This record gives sequence, structure tokens and C-alpha cells, in this order.
Amino acid sequence: MGEGERVGPIHSSCADDPARADAIERFVLGLAERVDHLQDLEARSRFATLAALADVLGREAEATGFGVLTPAAASLAGAARGEKADAVHRSLLEVTELARRIRLGHRGAL
Repeated sequence: MGEGERVGPIHSSCADDPARADAIERFVLGLAERVDHLQDLEARSRFATLAALADVLGREAEATGFGVLTPAAASLAGAARGEKADAVHRSLLEVTELARRIRLGHRGAL
């Protein structure tokens, strides 16, 4: 994987599907707020809620063509279920970075 692939914008694999355009738009535009909420849950050690919301985030990422976020969200959920604070923090950093790149690649989030 080249440097640009690790840091550049991420686009939905469904971007050319007009039937998914609204769902993609909603997902991306709500992503920053969702990540902020996950970070708040981490800060308060609300691991059960964090795990549940990370699972939902992963499913919605997959459904909207952002499958690259799905494994990171699954790792976050697993770490939260195990109440492994260090692993939660590392996974949340990855989710946060991927979310930033997804928003960067979306025309409506500029």
C-alpha cells in the first residue's frame, strides 16, 4: 500500500449507486458527531455502550460502501467488550483517523 493510500481520502465503493446516495450522505455527515460520542464514552469508561455503538458503526460503514472502517469498528467493539482500556484507545484512534479520511473524501463534508 502506498503512502497516499494510508493517509488520503477514502471514497465509498457505492458512490456510483444513486439509490445509496442519501444513505452515504447521512452516514458521512453524521460521522464526526458519532466519533465524538465514542470518544466521550471511552473517557467515561462506558464500555458496554461503546461496544454496541461501534458494532452499529461497522455495519453502517459496510452498508454505505466504507468497508475499510468495518474491521476497525469491530476491533473497537471487541476491545470495549473486554474492557481493555489500552486496546480501546488504540482502536478508537484508528476509527477516528479512518473517519477523518472518509469525511475528507466526501463532497458534502468539505
